[in-house]
Amino acid sequence: MIISEGLRDLQILTAAPAQVAEPAGEALLVLNGLREVGGAIRRSATVAQRLLSVYTPYFDPDLYEDNALVECIKEFILTHSYARVRILLNERLQQAGYENKFLSMARRLTNYIEFRALSADFTAYGGIVVIADDHSVVYMPTIAKWEAIANFRQPNVARMHLREFDEVWATSLREPDRIPVAI
Repeated sequence: MIISEGLRDLQILTAAPAQVAEPAGEALLVLNGLREVGGAIRRSATVAQRLLSVYTPYFDPDLYEDNALVECIKEFILTHSYARVRILLNERLQQAGYENKFLSMARRLTNYIEFRALSADFTAYGGIVVIADDHSVVYMPTIAKWEAIANFRQPNVARMHLREFDEVWATSLREPDRIPVAI
């Protein structure tokens, strides 16, 4: 099973919503470049109220060393009583000297941020998916290019991605050698 079917998702993301059409504008954004992708992820964290679900194959320093992103996620956690961040990944974190600002924050906020390793039942996915609650999605099909789609006003699309993420999350286990702990 693959975490996300890229072409299928692109068709769903670009299709007209089943509900009343939203005004044109910011509902669906095509993003190019690290700055735009990072901005969309920050926007998702800003609009989240309870849950931020992230799939990332590894912690790319270009993205996860960004002070604005780390501060935005920290603010989300500290300003919402029941905030939770779930991070699903398929890279080993405990490598000699591996450290970044996001992981440092995660070590301090362990009650709010949980890591799980991608289950062997699922094929590793090559991109990034960030889902805020059940209403916002940032979808980057591959980490080879900083090109993504952000969808902020189509809850049906966000719920589809969240159901898929929840399925993988439920079968993925916490593995001590993949959880970033203080060395």
